[in-house]
Amino acid sequence: MTRWTALLSLVLVGCGASAPCSQPAMAPTPRTSTTTEPPAELDALRATIVALGRALRDGDAAALTALADPELGAWLWTTPGCCAAPTVHHPGESFFADEAHAAEAKRAGEALLATLPGAVVNEHYALPDEDALEAAPPWGTFEVPTADGSAGLDRAALRALHGILDLETRAELAGELLFVTHGFRAEHGYTQARVYLRRVDERFVVLHVLVSTHYDA
Repeated sequence: MTRWTALLSLVLVGCGASAPCSQPAMAPTPRTSTTTEPPAELDALRATIVALGRALRDGDAAALTALADPELGAWLWTTPGCCAAPTVHHPGESFFADEAHAAEAKRAGEALLATLPGAVVNEHYALPDEDALEAAPPWGTFEVPTADGSAGLDRAALRALHGILDLETRAELAGELLFVTHGFRAEHGYTQARVYLRRVDERFVVLHVLVSTHYDA
């Protein structure tokens, strides 16, 4: 069994052969507000999210290249239908060449930058009712692992992403999804943005950027 076959087997065991597209792929899940992430590493993670937010907001392809995973690249996920879907893969494709994709990337970047100043660590977001959402303050959380594994990356959200992909796409994205170690979630009005990263040597690199809209009928 090859390394990639083993990774794909883990995906299929964890998610089943298929899953209906019946609910948002990035629904909130309960979290524990505790972390043992060393301050220096949290600072590095924060700096990466700041740089990513600026690159997405400004349409800066060179900056995005510097932040993307050097081996696996970075995916932009949008919601063309009822569920999130991997739409553009950088550096093979540009997040910014297509006007619609560039607009979604910019929306994600603006959400990241708006929520970073007051961001918390490993906390749960209670989604407000639709009529209160526009006035809700920006909210963000870093998803970082704890020593005992009681908190950290929202694995339920990742499993949901696996579940909405067809088998061919799951095989293509097996490594990109399973290698994720850290995350950041931004809630800015109706916009939700998620970033999934992994640590490579002493820095964090970006694997996925997801943007969606709450209560989007």
